[in-house]
Amino acid sequence: QQATLTTYGGDFAHFSVKSLIADKDRAFSDADMAYYYNNWSLTIDEFEQILQSLYDNNYILMSVYDLVVEVENEDGTVSFALNTPTVPNGKTPIILSFAEANYYSDTNYGAYSDKMVLADDGSVQNEYIDEAGNVQIGAYDVVPVVDAFVEEHPDFSLRGARGIISLTGYEGVFGHDLSTDAEEIKGIADSLKENGWLIACNGYSNAMMESEMDTNALQEDLDNWQEQV
Repeated sequence: QQATLTTYGGDFAHFSVKSLIADKDRAFSDADMAYYYNNWSLTIDEFEQILQSLYDNNYILMSVYDLVVEVENEDGTVSFALNTPTVPNGKTPIILSFAEANYYSDTNYGAYSDKMVLADDGSVQNEYIDEAGNVQIGAYDVVPVVDAFVEEHPDFSLRGARGIISLTGYEGVFGHDLSTDAEEIKGIADSLKENGWLIACNGYSNAMMESEMDTNALQEDLDNWQEQV
C-alpha cells in the first residue's frame, strides 16, 4: 500500500486520556468522588464510542516519532526538526496518550481497574475487582480496549502505532510495586512495546514541575525516574 501514501502537512491532533471508569454505577454513586470522575475520566463505553468516531472520521493512530526527524549538528549534538510524514490517502494522523498508568490507591474506590496484568497469551489486560469482590481479567482500561479496536480495525493504526503511556514512580508502575514486582513490571512493559506502545516519563513524584520544583529538584526527580522506573 506504499503507493497510496500521501504527504500530510496539516496539524497533528493529540488525544490524551486517563484511566477509564470500569464501573460507572460505583463511580457516580460516591458523591465525594463523582465530580472528580466526571471531569477527569471517561467510561469504557464513552472511550469506545470516541475511538469509533475517530475511525469513522478517517483518523489514524501515528507514532510521535513519525512527527520529527533527528538532525546531527556540526558540533556532534542532535536536534530535532518537524517531519512531514506520509499517511494513507484521506487519513488524518492523531497521537494518543494514556497519562499516568500507575493505578494510584487513593483514586480508585472501585471505579477503576487496579492494575495491568499479562494474560496467558502474552497480551496486556487489566485486573478489576467487582463489587462482589470477584477478580475479573479483561479489557477494563485504555490499553486492552485500544488493542482490541486495532485488531478489529487494523487500518486505524499506521505501521503498528498505538500510543504513549506516561508513568510516574512514587506509587509503583502499572499497579505493581517497584521494589517487589520488577520482573512482572518488565514483562508488561516488554509486551506493551512489542505491540506498538511507547513508555514516557511523567516525572517520578508527580509534582507540578513549573510551580513546585526548582532546577535541582527537577533534576533529582528525573534521576529518580530514570533509576527506578
